[in-house]
Amino acid sequence: MAPPKSFVDANPQAGKDLQAIQQPLTSLSTQCTLPVSLPQLLGVLQGAQSAAAVPAGSGPLPGPTPYTTR
Repeated sequence: MAPPKSFVDANPQAGKDLQAIQQPLTSLSTQCTLPVSLPQLLGVLQGAQSAAAVPAGSGPLPGPTPYTTR
């Protein structure tokens, strides 16, 4: 689904950015011979981001295990 022409006309840089984002997706779709759309890819990325999100204060910070002496 393409953005409305009026939006692209009013925001030419956004139109160029959308084309730049879509180019690798078009190449991937051609290489894999699978029809992949930008909305499908964005949905996958959003799902991955929400699955990776960790609520604040839900556990220790990432990094090496603290050294403790006994």
